[in-house]
Amino acid sequence: MIDHQYHGRILSELHENGMVPASKSSIELLEPMEADERNSNDECLVCLNAIGEETQVLCLPCSHMFHGDCITKWLENSHYCPLCRFEMPTD
Repeated sequence: MIDHQYHGRILSELHENGMVPASKSSIELLEPMEADERNSNDECLVCLNAIGEETQVLCLPCSHMFHGDCITKWLENSHYCPLCRFEMPTD
């Protein structure tokens, strides 16, 4: 379950600190994938919940995988991968 208050607080802090969002086109180019048994025990490092088998995920060019909704909201505020700081394109 996503803790929406915590998630909202993180996004507010990113906005207050002047973070630059990823370009809309780079977010739209991320292809949705379905998690499988190899990564069903992984957790989304944005919301900290399990990814789970057959869950819709997005994989960044750096190969880190997150819940689609979580990473989309993240990238709308910051162009960095939350794990390795890989830089997504900006406008």
